[in-house]
Amino acid sequence: ISTGNYKKAIFHLSNAVTIDNNNLIAYSNLGTAHFHLEQFDQAIHYLKCAVSINPQYTPALNSLGLVYLEKGDYANGEKYFLEAIDRGPKFLEPRNNLGIIYEKQNKYYHAETLYLDNLSVNPNHYQSLYSLLGLYIRENRKEKIVELVRRIVTTNRDAEALLRFASTLAENNYSEIAITLLTQAIHLDSQCKTAFVLLGNIYGNYQ
Repeated sequence: ISTGNYKKAIFHLSNAVTIDNNNLIAYSNLGTAHFHLEQFDQAIHYLKCAVSINPQYTPALNSLGLVYLEKGDYANGEKYFLEAIDRGPKFLEPRNNLGIIYEKQNKYYHAETLYLDNLSVNPNHYQSLYSLLGLYIRENRKEKIVELVRRIVTTNRDAEALLRFASTLAENNYSEIAITLLTQAIHLDSQCKTAFVLLGNIYGNYQ
């Protein structure tokens, strides 16, 4: 589902599962649409329908974990993320999402391990890089932040992603480190106006 028009999506997907009550993808997407509308009970129902059709379908398992995470039910969120990881070890999102649960439980070491595991598979996995940066900021681990920024600058070729990392750093009083990312963003895209504005704000100490 990419249009964001979730109510229309629900209408059409509901028709699809009425016609074919064994339609795995329709049930999974129907659950996801309800999730985006914060209709969590309906989301859980349809996602569980998808899992009952195919217990190995990791997107539905991951989405179930996300629903429970949003509800604050970390035990069930952890359960479904672990199932998704077990059944789809190359699917990186559940591992990142499980890390978010562990952060909320102050299990920072476990969260860091999950993010680093993802990055060992895909060094440019944006969600894991962003989660790891947020974790290091939360723990005020400046040396780790500097190390991670060096890694990002070396491997990342997406100016917009660099901007997001830099903005997060600047918002958390790490403006000096953000400069490195902004400079690289401009190197990749010389017309990147936002990067120039952020650099001007940092050097001018503007809010």
